[in-house]
Amino acid sequence: MNPTAILPRYIVKSFFKMCTVVMLCFAFIISTLEFMEVIRRYFSNSINISWGTILELTAYHTVISIFSFFPFVVFLASILFYATMHWKLELTAMKIMGATTIDILKSLMIGTFALGAFYITVLDLFSAHSTNMILSVNGRIRSEFRKPDVAITNRGVWLRDVHDGKSYIVNASSFDEVRNEFSNIRLFEFNEKNELIQSIYAKVASISAGQWTIKKAVIAMVDGTEKALNQMTIPTTITPSTIGKMAANPAGISFWSMMKYIDVLERAGLSSARYKTDWFLRLSSILQMFAFVTLVTAACVNYNARDSRRYSLKVAALLASAFPIYFFNNVVVALGTRGHMHNHITTCVIPLLTISVGISILAKR
Repeated sequence: MNPTAILPRYIVKSFFKMCTVVMLCFAFIISTLEFMEVIRRYFSNSINISWGTILELTAYHTVISIFSFFPFVVFLASILFYATMHWKLELTAMKIMGATTIDILKSLMIGTFALGAFYITVLDLFSAHSTNMILSVNGRIRSEFRKPDVAITNRGVWLRDVHDGKSYIVNASSFDEVRNEFSNIRLFEFNEKNELIQSIYAKVASISAGQWTIKKAVIAMVDGTEKALNQMTIPTTITPSTIGKMAANPAGISFWSMMKYIDVLERAGLSSARYKTDWFLRLSSILQMFAFVTLVTAACVNYNARDSRRYSLKVAALLASAFPIYFFNNVVVALGTRGHMHNHITTCVIPLLTISVGISILAKR
């Protein structure tokens, strides 16, 4: 058997082992900090909470943190991979057998792609579930859990409001964020005993701070009688900004469900920019992992035992560069969220630049 044929499999296996070690260490540190934070947050506010709930919240927060910083897990694992390989002289043996730097990088890219698939298909689902469960547990602890004031579904926009002892449930097919107008609105008014008082139907209704303005309204009373009004106003505590802010938290929607929810938002007339950016950002995380692995390979693939100080400086420079890369990536992504640049450009520009830098360094050798 050709020795070089088993090298890719060995490299990938070793790389996975380093990723597991880093992820377990990271999970231990994060879970410890989150455990202390949960205790501080609830005990300082004199909120009774069981130890089981503390552990539950700690686990959920840990999963979310691992998901958020998973590219850094791959980054640290690749540095640890090369450090271990150099310490055991395994990279030297691989090069003697004919393996090139490009061969090693290709094997690492295969492993990184597999980790990216795990990140999107498994870890993303756990993170979205954890986000939703944290909201549920916090609501249960504070006894404040109730349906949101605004919900976006396949059947349009649903709103719930309470004003002067009366409650209102509103449904509209779409919402125009520019004009603050709803189309095909249905409003149901209830008294303090949750008994239906009347229902109102209209083609168009606008909302402003403090009131609904309904044009050409048809009012149906509980006794079956109807009357028409050219215009009527109803007080409300809901504002136009509330509607956009009360859409679902992107972190609570999985990667595979995000595009479906974006379609629902757009059909309801609401902005989907931050959801598209979040979707592209998760997808580009795989590209970010590729970028980190390429950069680490360019800096760490060669090692001279007589110049270990220079190698240590390279590793230190790598660790120092991770935060600026992450920071500038967030800045560019923020521009995409505000609509200044296209989503697929903002989420990929920094990883692509990082990959270009790593490849250019390798090409000069």
